[in-house]
Amino acid sequence: MKYEYRYKAEERKLLTVNTIQGLPRDISLKFSNMYIRFCKVENTNAYFFCTLAIPKMTGDEGYVLELEFSSKFRAEDDFSSFIYEVPFQEHTFKSLPKSISCTFEDKTEMGQRMLLLNMTIKGTPFNGYVLLNQDLYAYQQNA
Repeated sequence: MKYEYRYKAEERKLLTVNTIQGLPRDISLKFSNMYIRFCKVENTNAYFFCTLAIPKMTGDEGYVLELEFSSKFRAEDDFSSFIYEVPFQEHTFKSLPKSISCTFEDKTEMGQRMLLLNMTIKGTPFNGYVLLNQDLYAYQQNA
């Protein structure tokens, strides 16, 4: 099966959900594999951005569901860029996948429970997260 993606990736890394720490016992994801995709920022070779792709799911436009990472440190009123772009610093596209660290985070804000996938990339200022929509997981009883 050929998958169509919204963004062109220069590199990617396959992750298996059960190898990532932090997933609460009472949450069951509706997928087991996902990709971190590393994409080139248009008009510059000095920056990249990342998406979380879930091949088992499709988005509104028929492409594979891709969620863009947001900065964990962006100010609430900073709308200058909708895509979290980061400089390579000491990395190339080939070295980025080897430098990632991911964890799930169960968070409650204003009474709303949320599931995040957090990711850092050593050797870059990248410290981002993806909010996983509630249609991507289910709560388990008696977990």
